[in-house]
Amino acid sequence: MITTHLFRIVRSLVATAFGLAAGVAVASDTSYYYDGAQKVALSQVPSLAADFSRSSSGAQARLASGLTAVAGDSVARIYRLPASSTDAQAAPAAKALSPVFARGATAGGRLMALPGGVLVKFKPDWTREQVDAWVAAHGFTAARPMDFGKNWFRIDTAAGVASLLAANAIFESGDVLAASPNWWMQTSAK
Repeated sequence: MITTHLFRIVRSLVATAFGLAAGVAVASDTSYYYDGAQKVALSQVPSLAADFSRSSSGAQARLASGLTAVAGDSVARIYRLPASSTDAQAAPAAKALSPVFARGATAGGRLMALPGGVLVKFKPDWTREQVDAWVAAHGFTAARPMDFGKNWFRIDTAAGVASLLAANAIFESGDVLAASPNWWMQTSAK
């Protein structure tokens, strides 16, 4: 069983991850996530970052700072980062963005990003009170039930690497049946 101490360490790592600009390579311990019990490899797409804010003024500021919008939908905007991640104008705009990933060992294919939150399946015999107690004991603030199955909950986390680190730590605790980041995935019109 994972200890509360380990979750404090993960929260510390998450806090450190917030300081990273989206264009900076993330740590190798974020190169995977769990889909059920299956460990799935991830590759960061270093030239892209995702914005989940819905502010049009934020989008205008990002474009004015040198980021180029390359894709998006009603939930996320994907930006191409400047060639130089040390670009003084673009750096502040990039810090508020989430890294972009693709499944597998190479950065090709469907784009995925992290708007925040972890989807967790607790054991079927756990009551809502047990779920809430577990969530509180591990330093999370809320667990909202999901509509797609018994004992599936969404635990709130910050966007970006924070949700990936939290999801992996939650699953690896052995306390739950499944935990995966709440992924945004690129869709294409048919």
